Amino acid sequence: MEQGSPPQAKSRCITTEQAGNIAGTFGPVSGTINSSCEAPAVETAFNAWYDTEHIPALARVPGVLSARRFRAAESGPKYVALYHLVSPDVVSGADWKRASESTPMPEHIRPQISDRLRLVCRSYHRRG
Repeated sequence: MEQGSPPQAKSRCITTEQAGNIAGTFGPVSGTINSSCEAPAVETAFNAWYDTEHIPALARVPGVLSARRFRAAESGPKYVALYHLVSPDVVSGADWKRASESTPMPEHIRPQISDRLRLVCRSYHRRG
């Protein structure tokens, strides 16, 4: 990718096990957003907003190593977005807030979103 060009989000189908493997291979911290959108009429607009506005805006935040979105190949939340961060503080910082607010979810979509869960995880190593 050329420097300065916006990151392109791609939705891919993965299993829950694959999502865990992907999350375990990156950075010290992963932010995860799970969500589902069950209304077909709204889902197209939801995906367009998420893939072309929201993910690229958050991917440009300082401290975000990568931002990717996946579509589930099995039951559970339909979409998972993984944000690999240099620190858990990235998601509570002013830059993240500004980027998130720069692409507000269209109001007609928000009531159709379910299963939202946001996790900020650190990797750790067990001693002994």
